[in-house]
Amino acid sequence: MKFFKRVRAAFLAARIEYHWWLILLCRKRGEKWIGRGEPLGSKRLLRLNERADFHGLRAKKHEKEYEILYISS
Repeated sequence: MKFFKRVRAAFLAARIEYHWWLILLCRKRGEKWIGRGEPLGSKRLLRLNERADFHGLRAKKHEKEYEILYISS
């Protein structure tokens, strides 16, 4: 059973990193668009913010699962 917990932990860690990478990508894109003069209330920036929020929630969910997995070990 320990092997499967390690595999699950590695999988969760990879998903957490993936979501954080996407959050940083959204942030970088948003900063670039704002620097070019995109209005803060534009549909593009609002959509980008929604994507970043979604990935933030997913990352938090996976982090909680990761912690529970290690607490139960």
